[in-house]
Amino acid sequence: MLPPPIKILLRPIKKEEIKQFYEEDDWVALLSTEEAVSDKVAAQFRADEKEPTQAVKEVSTRVNGRISSFLREFLRIVRWRNGVYGHHRLIRCAEGELEWSQDGVTWKPARRSIIASVGLELRAVRFKSPLFDQISELLLAEDYEPIGHELLREAWNLRHDSPRSALMLGVSALEVGIKAFVSKLVPSSEWLCFEMPAPPVVKMIEEYLPKLPVKLKINDKVFIPPKIIEVLRKAVTKRNRVAHKGTAIHNDESLADILMNIQMTLYFLDYYAGHSWAINNMRDSDINDLIISPATKGDEHNR
Repeated sequence: MLPPPIKILLRPIKKEEIKQFYEEDDWVALLSTEEAVSDKVAAQFRADEKEPTQAVKEVSTRVNGRISSFLREFLRIVRWRNGVYGHHRLIRCAEGELEWSQDGVTWKPARRSIIASVGLELRAVRFKSPLFDQISELLLAEDYEPIGHELLREAWNLRHDSPRSALMLGVSALEVGIKAFVSKLVPSSEWLCFEMPAPPVVKMIEEYLPKLPVKLKINDKVFIPPKIIEVLRKAVTKRNRVAHKGTAIHNDESLADILMNIQMTLYFLDYYAGHSWAINNMRDSDINDLIISPATKGDEHNR
């Protein structure tokens, strides 16, 4: 049986709510849900006791875990949907106690508001109805942010202090991302994708991607722009040198370019997987490359 739905109300933080470590552009998320309990447990909730019973604690812990998990997934999907990469920590802290109510009007301690610190990029998001509708659809379908984006975000956060780790993790994000994409489109391939050695990732993108049963195409095409492929090829070469020789990598424009092109590749995969909104997170120049038909290998050979 599905758990009861969770309702969320988002609003900017009020000036009088700002405390130490809070910021003026933080958001406050108010979450509520329902939980079925026995008459015996309900009576324990109503009892005016300073120390809650074990049953009350268990229900409160379960509900709090559910709404906190919901908010994290909600914010992660918003970030993925809007193409922003910030710090992995999305929620600053929880304020107040969990509050409960039998009628939704009178509340007693059991309700928790959560101060959501979501990074400068995500704070610019305007939570309008169309966006909420899309996020709701993704949540209901349990279509969460792909693991490739999660790993790439970690790589972005490492690029200043540990550029070699950022490069290693960034290329791993690409490899895991393409495997997850293939297994999503062809579920029967999941075991092969994650248990057997896969072909080189660039080869998979160039030769295997166009053959997959994608859900969306751009101008009847399925491929990654050649200029992105070239950056990915260089990234894999650099990653191999780091892995086998410990070659030094600097946090320079080339590393940022590698991570950016991996991010664009992941959004192309999102689009081909059926997420039409992913095209809004791509660079105009990359879209133009898709509109203009690429030369085939045969054409190049005949020139």
